[in-house]
Amino acid sequence: MPIRYRCGGCNQLISIATRMAGKVVSCPKCEQATQVPEPEVAPPQESDQDESFGSAKRHCEFGELDLTPMVDVVMLLLIFFIITANMIAQKTLQTPQKKNDGKGGASAAVELDVDDLEDASIVVQVNERNAYIVDDAPVTAAQLIAKLRERRTRDRSDVLIDAHPDATHDAVVQVIDAANEIGIQKIRLKSKEEAD
Repeated sequence: MPIRYRCGGCNQLISIATRMAGKVVSCPKCEQATQVPEPEVAPPQESDQDESFGSAKRHCEFGELDLTPMVDVVMLLLIFFIITANMIAQKTLQTPQKKNDGKGGASAAVELDVDDLEDASIVVQVNERNAYIVDDAPVTAAQLIAKLRERRTRDRSDVLIDAHPDATHDAVVQVIDAANEIGIQKIRLKSKEEAD
């Protein structure tokens, strides 16, 4: 273990090997000749405290450890995680749930005649390959907004989405986003009851 002592002229802390004990060396800062002291052998201290748990305090010549930078880093990480947690939150598409009427059958919140809805709405079909068909005319995802804007009239200002069960949720959401972009507020999802 090296010997540490302070220079008598400039008070510079000097650390030197124990083999240099008793010899005269020059200070690296002020170059004054100083004699290296003999290493101190401290008698073993008896303590009532159990040192295996690190509860005994040790005196450090350099002072206390400054935890301020570590606290700053922890605060920055906390802020980072709070901000990114809000960005990651998944948004869901709310759809009306079927309610059990207690009579053995399930009834939807509002039942409308599909034929009347198809006549009064722009019908967008999403097939099993996520291809779009607007009023029986196939369109691409890039043409979807233009086609909806073209088909929208005063009498047909609603959108009825007829999605195949194997169509992805993303394809249906793209239709909803396209309708919202041109200002269509009433968007309905067509569902089919399974045959028993």
